[in-house]
Amino acid sequence: MSVERVEVIAFDYGGVIAEFISPEITQQMSHVVGAPHGRFVHALWEHRGGYDSGEHDAAEYWRLVIHDAVDQPPADIDGIIDRLLILDATGWIRVRPQIVGWMQELKAAGYRLMLISNMAVATFDMALEPAAWMKHMDALVVSGRVGANKPDRRIFDEAVSQAGVAPERILFLDDLPHNVDGARAAGLSAVHFTDPARLAMSIGHEYPGIPVSALWV
Repeated sequence: MSVERVEVIAFDYGGVIAEFISPEITQQMSHVVGAPHGRFVHALWEHRGGYDSGEHDAAEYWRLVIHDAVDQPPADIDGIIDRLLILDATGWIRVRPQIVGWMQELKAAGYRLMLISNMAVATFDMALEPAAWMKHMDALVVSGRVGANKPDRRIFDEAVSQAGVAPERILFLDDLPHNVDGARAAGLSAVHFTDPARLAMSIGHEYPGIPVSALWV
């Protein structure tokens, strides 16, 4: 059981707030490119780290993906990139209603909320910025803006700076164990997320003062 008073709850996005991009969407994307689905998905993730960190802008990233996914690049590559951007953003907006409901519960209980996500600026602008649940966020730490992906310590140091509290007073939730470990190495409190019900049990055990009733809905 934690003895520290948590003041800020920090959420990863993909895998926590939202479901991952679905095979149905990546199938549509591969069709737009004219690539075999498996080859396209490999290229999509092969270069994603550089896109999320800001090493590549949107045009550079999608050109790299297309180059690796097909033997002969399509003629209207700019138009295809525009369609891929829209499909990509669409693929990242399937939020978990229990998590959004929990955000509301946490805000009502006086907690501040933060996003700490590996995400390209273009994805954030298209998929997250217009989202209604974003009004609950008090601070945003996006890797494309920081120039570093989790679990790089720089992104967690930026989170601590924005929060303005001691690191251990930030409770970070992520579905990837190495990101949880990175957060803890930077001094943050952290819980590994698998699903809302297990999260409710973990927090109820380790942080019994934090309300979790919305996670059981």
